[in-house]
Amino acid sequence: MILMPEVLAILILNVIFTLFAIVAFVLSVRIFLYWDINSTSQTQYSLEKQSFLSATIIKYIFLVKIPLFLFFIFTLDKISNVLTGAMCAAGVVDATEFGSYLIVLKIINLYLFALWLKINGEDMRDKKQPYTKLKFGIFIVLFFFFIVEVISDGLMFNAIEIDK
Repeated sequence: MILMPEVLAILILNVIFTLFAIVAFVLSVRIFLYWDINSTSQTQYSLEKQSFLSATIIKYIFLVKIPLFLFFIFTLDKISNVLTGAMCAAGVVDATEFGSYLIVLKIINLYLFALWLKINGEDMRDKKQPYTKLKFGIFIVLFFFFIVEVISDGLMFNAIEIDK
């Protein structure tokens, strides 16, 4: 594994994002299962407060993932200076079996996260919040994509061998 400051920053941010995403995932499952906007119960009131917390956590994770993707590309390009035979970031991606899949997954995730942000924006504009169940249902699926991406990041950086 390459222990460059950039790689460590990406891995540490992934751990922090994962911890927050787990909290948002647990809240999202509760909201998805029990949300009823027409209810006036204490549970619904609690779910409404939790939905704002969860949506805020998810929104900031996804918004920071955009510049983090650019930082990831920058890091790959910087690693190419250390890796024998790699002339640019594409050479680092090809140096591991996870690289190509990870780049494709990151791009797909960015588009899916943008979809979630758009749905969240539309949901927050409407007083009745018609898309709340939908957006948290989508996040439940996106959470697993996010976890696969985080694990793939670790596997790819772990698989890079400088001496080969």
